[in-house]
Amino acid sequence: MIVILLAAQIAAIAPSPAATRFELPNGLRVWVQQDRTRPIALVQVTYKVGSLHDPAGNTGVAHYVEHMLYRATKNIRNEDSYGYIDRIGGRYTGGTWPEVTKYSELVPSWALESALHITAERMTNALFDSLEFERERSNVVTEANGYADQDPLSAFHDLMIQSAFELHPYRQNSNTWARDNLVLTRAEAYDWYKRYYGPNNAVLAIVGDVDPDSARALVVRLFGALSRATESGRIRVVEPPQRAEKRVRLVAPGVATRLEILYRAPHAAHPDDPALVMVDQVLGMRLGRAMQRAGHAGEFSVSDSASQYPFAFSISIPADSAEDMERLLAIVDAEIDSLATHGVPAAELAEARKLPGVLMRELPETTASVIPPRRSFLSELADSLTARDAEPWEVSATLRDRIAAATQRVTSDDVTAYTKRWLRRSQRTVGVLLPGENDFEPRWTDERPLAGDRMEIPPLTTPPAARMRPQPVPARALQPLAAVQVPNMRRVLDNGVVVRVATTRSQEPTHVRVAFTSSADSATAAALIARDPTLTRLRARHSWVRTDTGQRHGRLIVGVAASSRSATPSGLMQTTSRLFAGFPRRERAAATASPSQPHQPGEERIPKKDEPQVDIMATLPGIPGNHPDRRALELLNYIVGVPWYGGRLGWALTKTGLTYSAAAIATFGENDGLITLRTTSDTRNTESVIQAIREVVEGVGERGVDEWEL
Repeated sequence: MIVILLAAQIAAIAPSPAATRFELPNGLRVWVQQDRTRPIALVQVTYKVGSLHDPAGNTGVAHYVEHMLYRATKNIRNEDSYGYIDRIGGRYTGGTWPEVTKYSELVPSWALESALHITAERMTNALFDSLEFERERSNVVTEANGYADQDPLSAFHDLMIQSAFELHPYRQNSNTWARDNLVLTRAEAYDWYKRYYGPNNAVLAIVGDVDPDSARALVVRLFGALSRATESGRIRVVEPPQRAEKRVRLVAPGVATRLEILYRAPHAAHPDDPALVMVDQVLGMRLGRAMQRAGHAGEFSVSDSASQYPFAFSISIPADSAEDMERLLAIVDAEIDSLATHGVPAAELAEARKLPGVLMRELPETTASVIPPRRSFLSELADSLTARDAEPWEVSATLRDRIAAATQRVTSDDVTAYTKRWLRRSQRTVGVLLPGENDFEPRWTDERPLAGDRMEIPPLTTPPAARMRPQPVPARALQPLAAVQVPNMRRVLDNGVVVRVATTRSQEPTHVRVAFTSSADSATAAALIARDPTLTRLRARHSWVRTDTGQRHGRLIVGVAASSRSATPSGLMQTTSRLFAGFPRRERAAATASPSQPHQPGEERIPKKDEPQVDIMATLPGIPGNHPDRRALELLNYIVGVPWYGGRLGWALTKTGLTYSAAAIATFGENDGLITLRTTSDTRNTESVIQAIREVVEGVGERGVDEWEL
């Protein structure tokens, strides 16, 4: 069976009220956007500080502060700073980037005040309790070690950035340089927090099933009296001009040969930035053709970033050998020299303007902390509102729109002028990564480790945290949410394909999403999509998701999300039904029942040489998906280890500083199931972690759960 999901933007959906913006006297900028399609609300605050503001000797402090803001505040205990949102069915997340730090809470819409209260408390009232600070040190360093894997390619990229920038903090990677977290004091982190965190350095976005007037009243009451931060976060360091080409060479075992080139580039608000966008497009096309003529089959990348401060334009090319490096570099130089000498014909510029470019540009990622790729519609809406509030640190939607418009006016002379000014050999850093056994040493041996090296995690010296009874949740937290208000249509085709058309306000072009179990099926679906004139007219794009759902249910899942002013549900239903009517039927394979095997307790440890972290996974027998106790196990699984921080397992491990995260995952099969508990820890805490897991499991088995947990 194939399931096709379509989402069409149509006039049948009542438009949401326009977003409203207001500003408090203390400088807090607030956006409110109502969207009644789901009975949920998102509160997201963006601070204009991040890893760029880590002082010398305290790299990683921005990330450490982010962790501490999930600990206790003056008016909220540890259990409720993060756990209350979990217990009412919400989700929270945070992340540190070079320019910004974000925190968000997604909650049922009736809990908007609770989410705003927690956000306001974090803004100026975090305690940074000394014992909690020391417990969190192990978590921060363990997380940093997880990102800073002993990966030569990561070390190579870090070394390129460090070589290209001599003074500007773009050169520092807050995760792989987080050895400073070993000596960071509570006073230093708290002082940094008080200097930078405040309403005048923040943009608050409230989106979802909310009333704008009520939301404004809550913001005034909860945020109006908060004190301003003393510093703005503007980076005053100016990178000196580069006057000579730099070379970086790294030899490491087990790597593929690679050439990487970084050129200095202007910031997003610079008059030359639109020309950079077109240079990126034109040079990418020309290098592709030149590589083909030279017989080079490997993929390469050409990329620029819309950045607040001058950053970089990069070219990355895999090579066959060390000798091949200079040949590839000569090809790049020849194409750049051609741009500088002859410019670009009008037809080629027109072709380049049709390529996806400026709208896909991102802020430069000089840290390994990134938002997970799967993001909710409300998160994207909150980001777009925040970006509209144009500030010096933001590459806003308004600025991106200006750049997009300006690229349409870029001429051949502009491309030539940019190439002569910014793509000089004296303004670049050339790096080569070569396989070998000589240079790369993943363990640091002196006072200045290579980026990407792991750190020794300090032994746990603080006493275990005592878990107090958290704030009870209201009775309505146990009630189901109202149904999602999204009109939809559904049709089952003769070959088992299920077509579903849903309506949405999304502004994205037509998007075809295919979840497949067979590569042949995905290729067939792609060919159908590419040949269909209606989807072509709607500018359909597609993506793929590998799944095993079809193996269990005997079906292939194809999701098509189409948003277009010219599309209607009935029209899309007709188009898709016709398109997939000839798709081959997929019959469900006959199930062969096999009895569950008796559980055999045991333990196995697989050593990894010189590894300072240990992955710990414990499994317990579960139940099949159709078992009457399934719902009870799902609730128990949530209480023990979902989400990753607030359950019993999280308390036993993350809140005592033993690990950074812990989770319980239930898997339901046709004949049996599996419960998996997993975490990552410093090797010196291995026995403590295993014992804590035993105590959590045995405690649930012997004493059950409390009513408030349920």
